[in-house]
Amino acid sequence: MPMENFLKMRTAALFLAVMCVGFTSCSDDNDEPGGGNDTPGVVNPSNVFTGEMPKSVAGTTINRNSEGLVTEMRTDNGKTVTFEYGSAVTRANNDDCVIMTIKDSEGDLDFNEMSFRFKINKMGFVSEWYNKENERCGKFGYNDEGQLNELIFISDEGGNIELNMIYKDGNLVKTVSNNNGEKWNQFTFYGSTPNKGCVMIFNGRTFGIECDDYSETADFGGYSGVMTYLYYAGLLGKPTKNLPTAYREYDSPSQDNNMGNRYDYQWEFDANGYPTKFIDRYAEKDVIRFTW
Repeated sequence: MPMENFLKMRTAALFLAVMCVGFTSCSDDNDEPGGGNDTPGVVNPSNVFTGEMPKSVAGTTINRNSEGLVTEMRTDNGKTVTFEYGSAVTRANNDDCVIMTIKDSEGDLDFNEMSFRFKINKMGFVSEWYNKENERCGKFGYNDEGQLNELIFISDEGGNIELNMIYKDGNLVKTVSNNNGEKWNQFTFYGSTPNKGCVMIFNGRTFGIECDDYSETADFGGYSGVMTYLYYAGLLGKPTKNLPTAYREYDSPSQDNNMGNRYDYQWEFDANGYPTKFIDRYAEKDVIRFTW
């Protein structure tokens, strides 16, 4: 099955998520995957970005407050993304959520404004996410090192979509997508170049992770970049040890990582070893620039 068709199937399946499981409070107990939420942790982007923090990614500028928390992002196509942290930082009340609001000044999307609520786990990363009706639509899990290893899109109509990420030597080497029994294997390859900038690429291909594939539901209103916004706010776990160099995709769990379409990547760096450009050599226009 071509990758494009599979992504369309996943998109269609997530339309069911409009009828997500309802929750009355982000502080309710739940059964989210790894990185549980018995005691919410404190959000701290410096736990993710251990060196310099990027000033911009893919044309999106990142603004932080005096405590180092990301408070606002501005894209190069008119969107503004803001973050409100509540007691995930201040411990002022029982609300352990982060609220992310996306505003579109250009008006090129279905909604001019959309807010999402994300529950924080004991590691300080998002563990659940809710739509504007406070219905739970997704869950996130992490390994012991704090790297994202599970992502579940929830529907009370059945047909949940699950992504499982497998790591080896600190690198995400395999992503298995399970859409109602339909599985898709995706492998990522690495060289020896360290991930000094702690960057991650959520374009649906590099690691096989991106909720943009499902963004046509009423919950997302067509907004793209949700995973990227979360990660560069320090909310989506820790990065891979090395930078990826290639990727393969498959439509059968029986295929190994020597089969399937291969996509090679190229990186450019500044004098300090921080990446300044990511190039998908399969699609030359897919270029992501970083400033530090």
